[in-house]
Amino acid sequence: MDSDSARSQSVPTDLAAIVGFTLLAAAAVSVLEDSLLRVLFGLPFVLFVPGYAFVAALFPEAPVSGADERIPSRPDLLTRLVYACTFSIGLLSLYGLGIERSGIGVTFVGVVLGTVALTLLFVAVAAFRWSRLPPDERFTLQFSPWLHSVRRTLSVSNDRRDTALSVLAVVTLLLALAAVGYVTAVPKQGQSYTELYVLPENDTAGGEYPDTLTAGETERITVGVENNENQAVTYSGVVELQRVAGNGESRTVSSTETLDSFTAELSDGEMWQQRRDITPTTSGDRLRLVVLLYRGNVPSSPSVDTAYRSVRLWVTVEE
Repeated sequence: MDSDSARSQSVPTDLAAIVGFTLLAAAAVSVLEDSLLRVLFGLPFVLFVPGYAFVAALFPEAPVSGADERIPSRPDLLTRLVYACTFSIGLLSLYGLGIERSGIGVTFVGVVLGTVALTLLFVAVAAFRWSRLPPDERFTLQFSPWLHSVRRTLSVSNDRRDTALSVLAVVTLLLALAAVGYVTAVPKQGQSYTELYVLPENDTAGGEYPDTLTAGETERITVGVENNENQAVTYSGVVELQRVAGNGESRTVSSTETLDSFTAELSDGEMWQQRRDITPTTSGDRLRLVVLLYRGNVPSSPSVDTAYRSVRLWVTVEE
C-alpha cells in the first residue's frame, strides 16, 4: 500500500467517482429514452454502483501488501468488484421487495431514486469510516497490485479444463447480470392507451346519466381523461349534440351543435377530471350527445370516426 498516496487524499478517489457517476447515470437514464446510451449508463448504475458503495462501507481498509493469504476483512480490488455486483443485486432486490410490500409499488422513478439514495448513504458511511483510519491503512485505487493478483490467480491452476469452466461460469454470470440490468434500466412498457369517461352530475360511476335535457337549460356533466400512453400527451376535446339519421353502420350526422371544448396536458399516469356545463339549443328525440377526444388539436370537422376516443349518450332534448 502506498501510504503517501493515501495521505495526499482527503476524499477517497473511488467514492468520488462513484458519486459522480451515480448522479450522471441517474440523469441519463431519466432523460434518454430507448437508446444505447441509456443501457450503457443503466447497467453499471443498477448492477455495480450501489454494491460497490456498500462494500466500501464494509471494508474501508486496504489489502495487506505481500501477504500470501488474503485477509477476508481486507478484500483487494478484484474481490471488491465481484462483491459489488453481488451486493447490488441483493440490495436492489430487498429494496424492491420492501416498496412493493409497502403498497407504493415498483416504478422506474422509484428504482432510480432508491438507487441514488442507497448509494449516497453507503458512500457517506464509507467516507466516514475511511477518514477514521490511519493513512497507511486506507484503501485507495491501485491497479498494479490488482493486475499482479489477476495474473497470479490465472497462473496457479495448470488444469486447463478447470480454467475454462471458471471462465465460462464468469461469462455466464456477466450475461445474466447484463440481462437483469437491461430489464431494469430499460423497463418494458405496457400497453399504451387513453381512458375517456363521462360521469353524471353527482360524479359517481353508478349514477344515472341524463336522458332528457331541456333546450336553453344548463346541464352539468363530468369529463375524465386518464393518460396511460407511457409518455406525456396534450389532449383536446369537444362536446357535441348531433342529430343522427339512419341505423347501425349507415348512420349519418345531419346536424351538429358544439356545446363545449376543453384541453388537458397530462404526464404518463396522470388523470384529469373536470365538471363541464352544457346548454343545448337543439331539440328533438334520439339526439346523440358525444364527447370526442383527440391527441393534439381538434380538427376543423370533428367526428366519431376521427376521434382518438369518444363517449356517446342518447338523449332527448325538450323545448
